[in-house]
Amino acid sequence: MIPATLAPTLKGLEGPVVPTICRLSRDLARLAFWAPKAAPPGLFVGNSEQGDDIGSSAKRVFSPADREHLSDLAWSADGQYLAFTLSSGPPPGELCVGVLHLATGRLTRLAGHAFAWAGTGPSLLIADPAGSRLYLKDLDLDVELRIGEIANDGDPHFQPIISVSPDYRRFALVTRRVLDNATHVHMAQHDGRAWQVSPLSEMPGASIRILPFWSIDSRAFALYVIDLEQHHSAIIGVPPNEGEGEILYTSDTVDAFITPAPHPDGRLIAMVRAHPMQAASTLVENRLVLVDPAERSVAPITPDNTILGALRWLDAQTLLVEGGPAVWTVKLRATEEPAEDPGPASPAEGYVRTIVRDIEPAFTFACEIPAGWQRVPLPPEPVDFADPRVMRPLCLFTPSYAAIVFTVATRPLIPGSTPATALAYLSDAQQLAIEPVRAVTLPCGRGAETTAAQTAGGETMKMRLIMFEDGGHLFSLTVMAPGPLWDAMKPTLDHIVQSFVLVDPRGPTTPAFE
Repeated sequence: MIPATLAPTLKGLEGPVVPTICRLSRDLARLAFWAPKAAPPGLFVGNSEQGDDIGSSAKRVFSPADREHLSDLAWSADGQYLAFTLSSGPPPGELCVGVLHLATGRLTRLAGHAFAWAGTGPSLLIADPAGSRLYLKDLDLDVELRIGEIANDGDPHFQPIISVSPDYRRFALVTRRVLDNATHVHMAQHDGRAWQVSPLSEMPGASIRILPFWSIDSRAFALYVIDLEQHHSAIIGVPPNEGEGEILYTSDTVDAFITPAPHPDGRLIAMVRAHPMQAASTLVENRLVLVDPAERSVAPITPDNTILGALRWLDAQTLLVEGGPAVWTVKLRATEEPAEDPGPASPAEGYVRTIVRDIEPAFTFACEIPAGWQRVPLPPEPVDFADPRVMRPLCLFTPSYAAIVFTVATRPLIPGSTPATALAYLSDAQQLAIEPVRAVTLPCGRGAETTAAQTAGGETMKMRLIMFEDGGHLFSLTVMAPGPLWDAMKPTLDHIVQSFVLVDPRGPTTPAFE
């Protein structure tokens, strides 16, 4: 796995030189980066395994002509080519698409202003406003195939956009015409013989920027729309057939021109949003966030605007951010993985010993989860521990067959409290009618526990609540099940709790009871 931060740095005459574009190959083995302040400016490629030394060990693979600038850097799927746009001088300088064959160092310049890789092989879709055409370039055969005509202004600030589905069977094309005062979206599909392009949508206005994007399985498709004139941004889900789109997200802000990335489970969407600044509600800064369209909620993933860039998911818990000075991997709260060392005792039959890792090592824990249970991704939410009722969830496990739940949460120790008093206070804050709080001794240490029942909508949930303290932090363990299933599930739920241990315990700083 690549480091959490991969930041190439070059040595310059006046000090360190950092790149402005970083892109990882599909297999994550190589990093390509563009350093316009290098002497001379250049495109470099280094091996990811070099880590902090990747800059000094990287190889210069391309140096542009005088006053040429590189942008829109992208690897081919097979890792043999790098494609980019080249501009000569400041806008509106001449534009072309450059394709570099890494093995030979051969550069091919192609007419066009925008491109996208069209398959697993060396084929490029290229939009050429000057030639009023959209065409396919096969680099192996060195042939061009005209797909259709396009009408686009060729404005360097509003270039055409080509977005190819992950299965390479469809692509969307966005063009703009000031004379028509409209922005157009076209859809293309391959019928087995050729690409067939047809209009999909027309949006009034020449100040609109649209970024199409696809779900991981290529079945769903959405438009990320930024209206610069109306100061508005939205994500619109495109229906599979004719009809109005579904509004998945909307904001009265001009959000970042970075394509959103749907989570692999299809529910959440990662994006870069103009997010309100914590200390000044009237100001905004670009922040990496998760959008939950179903709940109409937005939650920041990172604490500030340091980590920004192109987005893609490596797995359900890891978001890759390919920025200018660096590439980052952002973990969603906690991740679970098989325990590397299950200890002297093997997991009980029917259970999987699991380590749940958090970005804070003190919160990493191990427990035995029933086989077949799934961990539900928890979108990060702003946590304000100034409110003593707030705890930060670390995980939620549940089976698919019933509303049976195991959760873990944490917060700093409430001043002047013990686990017992905190358990009573937090239960009351949740309006839970609890039994008397009693002492409990678990492998993770001594704590306080109680049981409760909660009825809503005619259904009763029973639960066991446990609170203990370690290193100045309260930890809450909760197991719950529907009332009719409680007696049958209690041995399983008790086993989960009894197997819970912190991987790196710091030790208690206060007794469990006064």
